[in-house]
Order: sequence, then C-alpha cells, then structure tokens
Amino acid sequence: KLAVLRVDCTSSQAGVARPTTVTHTFNCDLARARILTLQDVFGRGSAYLDLLTTAARSQFPTDATPTADQTVAQGTAPVADNFKAFLLDRTALVVVFPDFQVAPGSAAAPQVSISYEDLQRYLAPGISDLLTG
Repeated sequence: KLAVLRVDCTSSQAGVARPTTVTHTFNCDLARARILTLQDVFGRGSAYLDLLTTAARSQFPTDATPTADQTVAQGTAPVADNFKAFLLDRTALVVVFPDFQVAPGSAAAPQVSISYEDLQRYLAPGISDLLTG
C-alpha cells in the first residue's frame, strides 16, 4: 500500500505581493513503513535525473526571456535536490517546484507530471507493484 501526502505551508508578510509557500511531500510505503525518496523510486544506475530534466523542461515555456530560460534551465538541472518534492499520483509522478525555482516571482509553485508509462524502464524493482497495488 502507498500513502501520498502533500503539505503546503504558506506565510504572508506585510508589503509582499503574495504569500510564500513551501511544499513538503511524503510518499509512504506502508508495507515497509518507510518514506520513499527519489533514489528509492528509481533503479540504481538509471539516468532518471536526465529523464526528469527533459520531461520538466518540455512542460515549461522556453521563449519568454533569457532570464526566464536560465531560471528554468537551472531549476530543472539533473540534480536530485531540484526534484525533491514529488508525489506518486495515480497515473504519474508529479514534481512540485518551490517558489522561484523555475518561474519568476509572481508565479505560484509550478508542477509537472510525468506518466508512469514514460518512467517504467527507470523504476526500481517493486515500485510498479507499489503504484498499482
């Protein structure tokens, strides 16, 4: 069994245009009593970070401005920390990016979805069963 939880913590400050939100995600393998990390979800040696980078970049506009393009490039670079807030949804892996990581200040925390079909060959043994169980 799998339990998935998203917690958005929001704080407001006087004079700031919009509140700041920090998202925490928890993907719990209840049978093994553990919280899954990206490294648990994907097989050792798989190029999952490159796949997540490519998939995320394809879902963000890239022709806005050079600064916006650079923000997307840095925020979706193939580094595990860039993808740490993730949810194992029913049909897709959902990555939630922190405020300002991939978008200018006025945008809410964006997210991207990557279907399990696209991820299948990268998943660690047993994860497919957990997702369908």
